[in-house]
Amino acid sequence: MGYIDSKINNIVIISCQEDRNYSGNIRFERSIRDAALYPIFKYFKCAKNSKINNNSYNPNNLKHEKRNEVVIRALGGDGVVLENKRLQSLLCSLGFWVKDNHNKNYFGLADDCYVPGAQAYLIPDSIDTILFIEDLIEVSSNGVHLCHSGINSHVECGYVEALNGFAAEGEAGVFTDIVISSMIGIGGDSGGPAFSYKQDQKYVSLNGIFNFVLGNFINGTLSEIFSGSTTINSILSSVSDDINITIPTVSKTQ
Repeated sequence: MGYIDSKINNIVIISCQEDRNYSGNIRFERSIRDAALYPIFKYFKCAKNSKINNNSYNPNNLKHEKRNEVVIRALGGDGVVLENKRLQSLLCSLGFWVKDNHNKNYFGLADDCYVPGAQAYLIPDSIDTILFIEDLIEVSSNGVHLCHSGINSHVECGYVEALNGFAAEGEAGVFTDIVISSMIGIGGDSGGPAFSYKQDQKYVSLNGIFNFVLGNFINGTLSEIFSGSTTINSILSSVSDDINITIPTVSKTQ
């Protein structure tokens, strides 16, 4: 992942120390330097065995909804297990509810939550707090407060570090329009809503979807963390050519 640090007016690129010697990363760093660009490279000890970056599903920790039950309610931040016939399984968090022009319901998820041919099983959050989406707002300033909701972290907040982040995800390519912040996240939180509280803390502005987190571990202790959230405008524009959707909001007068 990377971003432009406004404090030092330079590009910062962060990756895991464990991946530093991969051939693709070596070629990337050389090409950047050959282009006479001088970004700051930071290498985190990401501790791959840490639950911070682990989206694998552990059935001992979470429980499926029974298939023959009618699910009455699903909320942004609830967990969802995606499983297919190949026994591939992934734990993510629901993002936000949307409707198309045929009144069909959907939930937004992070791109890394995609499992081909998967069925989805709801895992409601154990903390049953409902926040109402009042409006959709782009994050527009560094330093503002930003939060996310996920099945494992529940709600975590931090501060925006940069508005112009980007991330490379293997064959999926490079993703832009990412807000970089200091929010803590745990494996399984990916896909949950990124939001900011209104003054009464019962209503929120939806800002996007929480995607990933990189933590630097020194002697087993988390010393620095950066997370990335895809902006709401980027999400909506990416599907606008294929489907006409709206995100239901709730007015305080209702």
